[in-house]
Amino acid sequence: MDLLKQLFDTAKAKFRAGQGTQVDVLKAQVELSTLYQRLPVLEQQRETMAAKVNTLLNRDPRAPLGIPREPPPNGWDKPVEEIEQAALLSRPELKAAQLAIEKGEQAKAFAERQYYPDFEVAVQRFQNYQATDGFGAIASINIPFSFWTKRKYDAGVREATAIASAARADYQAWQNLTRFQLTELIAKVRAQQQVADLYRTTILPQAEQNLEASRAGYRTGRNNFLDVIEAERALLEFRLAFYRALIERDIQLALVEQIVGTLL
Repeated sequence: MDLLKQLFDTAKAKFRAGQGTQVDVLKAQVELSTLYQRLPVLEQQRETMAAKVNTLLNRDPRAPLGIPREPPPNGWDKPVEEIEQAALLSRPELKAAQLAIEKGEQAKAFAERQYYPDFEVAVQRFQNYQATDGFGAIASINIPFSFWTKRKYDAGVREATAIASAARADYQAWQNLTRFQLTELIAKVRAQQQVADLYRTTILPQAEQNLEASRAGYRTGRNNFLDVIEAERALLEFRLAFYRALIERDIQLALVEQIVGTLL
């Protein structure tokens, strides 16, 4: 906005001095009016996004968020092995699969214990008034196991074994999926970081230099006003592309943290 105001003032000054044309003044005014027209829409989008952020933070949607800070120049980078190890220890789906394995193993052990006899001892006291010895006792042992019940126990063991095997396979599948997802997402994070670094270190400085050269050439009469407008538009688009790369990087990083199950 400030840059276009300066261009507008420069175009008016050159026109008054007889070195520019009224067309340049009108072009600058149109560009400036276009930005003023977009400003209310951008303000509305900013307020909406601020309300969404506050809602995610469990705060009042109208609470102030402050001024956004410039992203740090150094990108995010962690060893893949470190992230993978954290995911294997903390990912909720893997923890649930581990609990399913433990449950299946316990069910299998319980089913195998059904083969063992279940001894039951009972003692009973009675009185016999017809005998010379009027007191007596009886003891019994109950073993509720027979060969014809073995099929039932075999079926229970097979079912428990199948459940435990399925749980182990599910855990292995989650491990494989975790490694694949992390490899893919981390590659995307690093790619977007490289794109952002390229804009920060090379493209944006070159675009700023091009704009300054165009402005200087316009002031001295070596360039026309259209060259300055095109250079200004190019710089704006490059800045937007730079921030889009940072946003995409952070989105992919958030997905990595979702898989890991903890903040990195």
